[in-house]
Amino acid sequence: MRAGFVLSFAALAGTSCFAQTEAMLDAPTVKATAAELPASATPATKPDAPPLIVPVKPAPKAAAPAHTFFDVKNGILLGTSAAGLIGDSLSTQRALPFGHEVNPIARPFVQSRAGAAAYGLAGYGMLAGGMYFAHRRGWHRLERVVPMVFTVTEGLLTYNNYHVVRK
Repeated sequence: MRAGFVLSFAALAGTSCFAQTEAMLDAPTVKATAAELPASATPATKPDAPPLIVPVKPAPKAAAPAHTFFDVKNGILLGTSAAGLIGDSLSTQRALPFGHEVNPIARPFVQSRAGAAAYGLAGYGMLAGGMYFAHRRGWHRLERVVPMVFTVTEGLLTYNNYHVVRK
């Protein structure tokens, strides 16, 4: 949105900045040499005078990322997320004879072990891909919080499934 505003502002206001009128084109120009200029117009020649042109330091390079994606914390988070997903998948398969899958999206997949494996793999892949996307965008807190919420949710679902089996 900000880029659109800048472009529209440059298109509308920028053209009038470069407009020249007929009078500007015919205006006389003054060309003078340094000898013809008054003494107050010439630059100071004192050795202690500051330079007229100040060198500009190059802009610093972009900062290195805060961490690599496959660091220890993300490895632990991905591992615990996988453990929670496996626990939920196994407990769902065990609880199916006592009821039905509550999630309507997962319901067609969990009727077989192959379907449950495909559904779990797709969910895990989306989690890891979302974490990587958040990492690349610089959203490092989101990158770490999402798998924590995922793991807690899967753990609670696992507990609920085994609670249904015990009854």
